Amino acid sequence: MSSDDRKTDRLDRQEIEKSRKAQGRKSAVEEEEERLIKAARAHKAQESTAKLNQKNDLLIAQGLAFGRKIGGATQYIRLPARLAGRELPDNVPVWRIELHELKPVTEPLGLEIVGDVVIGRRTGGTEFPPDLDLSPYDAARHGVSRRHALLRPTRNNLYLIDLDSTNGTARNAITLGPGVAQALKHNDTIALGSLTFTVKIIEKPSASHRQTRLTPQQRIRPEERTASGDGRAASASSNSKEKPLSGRE
Repeated sequence: MSSDDRKTDRLDRQEIEKSRKAQGRKSAVEEEEERLIKAARAHKAQESTAKLNQKNDLLIAQGLAFGRKIGGATQYIRLPARLAGRELPDNVPVWRIELHELKPVTEPLGLEIVGDVVIGRRTGGTEFPPDLDLSPYDAARHGVSRRHALLRPTRNNLYLIDLDSTNGTARNAITLGPGVAQALKHNDTIALGSLTFTVKIIEKPSASHRQTRLTPQQRIRPEERTASGDGRAASASSNSKEKPLSGRE
């Protein structure tokens, strides 16, 4: 090999070595950048989780059932109406629920269930009107019977019972047999005939039955809501008579 060839070979090796070193430095920089990016992402994820936990803690601290967001209803109608003006013993199970998506109304209907509540639609000749009248929600057009279904509160469950209605009752698209009790859950979808709505359980009885009492401003009588001309809420009957829970309308 000539001296020129040796010189060229030496220069080539030097260039290769420089290139390797340069590549090594670039790789280290890239690794450091990747590490910093990962660290930044992890920090951001921790911040998001902390904010979510703080939000959940706040909802739980506000104290409505199961830490859920406060419902949209500002007032609750106590049903059955015959118990609207009475002081209830501590051992009476009280369920506060809201009915959402009752069209054409957009605001939820707040109810305080303290006894058996018949759901249906009022007609002029009805001897035993329902406790919860769904007439303001086009109940007749949707095939709701005059005495369609029953809400029955207990300490552990709020039951929905079909009263042998003409067009049937369904919970989450599953038809209830006449007289069969189904326990309602939060966000259940209920269909009375073709009238559908969502049930949101705002507060259920505690183990001791002791619950916070609503203020007079939060609780109104059904007849007061009706007299005020507010067609957004269902009316209820103050008639204390009960019809047997059987037979078609």
